[in-house]
Amino acid sequence: MNFLNKEDEKSSNVKFVKIFNDTIFPKDQSMVTSQINGFKERVRDINKYSKGKIGNYYSQKCKKNIFYESEEELKVFNLLEKSTMVSWYQEQPIRIPKEYMFNGFNYVPDVLVFTNENKGFVLEIKNILDYVLNETVKKGICAKKYLEKFGIGYQITNSRLISFKDLYAEKIDKKFEEIFLNTLDKNNYINYEMFLQIKNKTELSSSISLTKIMIQNDLSFERYPFIIKKLEKGFSYKQFIK
Repeated sequence: MNFLNKEDEKSSNVKFVKIFNDTIFPKDQSMVTSQINGFKERVRDINKYSKGKIGNYYSQKCKKNIFYESEEELKVFNLLEKSTMVSWYQEQPIRIPKEYMFNGFNYVPDVLVFTNENKGFVLEIKNILDYVLNETVKKGICAKKYLEKFGIGYQITNSRLISFKDLYAEKIDKKFEEIFLNTLDKNNYINYEMFLQIKNKTELSSSISLTKIMIQNDLSFERYPFIIKKLEKGFSYKQFIK
């Protein structure tokens, strides 16, 4: 990994400020400093069977090897390495106990970031459509509640550092929105066949358009079998948005 020039620093700082400002932090952050050394080691090994790009590099900032499991993670870690606002970061930093999770399984998020002002927050790094995967949303909300007691924030993002706040505020194609929501109201769900019909009628151009309408209407999807439905009671994307 190549470091560092002033233009890289400036660009990385601008992007980091944006995702930092979009993150909700607990009101009480007093626990962060006292717990800080407990978060500086990985709590699980790299998934050797990951479908994404796997590798590692030596971090000058963290003074150790940093491991990544996808191209998306590598791009985000590169930004964290270059930003002069980041004090240190740790991949696979903390295990959310299964007792706090909706599905009864432990959860290890992707990376914990600490700023020069000792503000800490977790980043879960996903492809844009996976923001609205039912499991992603529920895991994130459960993790967010657990991390509050440590004074740590939580955010889901991608390699472009797009946040839920960005997608919640963006305009949606009106024709697509009308047909999509009418189909949902009529059936209480949208399966893959229905989705293809909507796509053909509206010329849906990208996964980000689908992600936007789902965030703005508190919808999520299951991958197998593919189905779009309302989030269950107690779960909402607004819990991630300032």
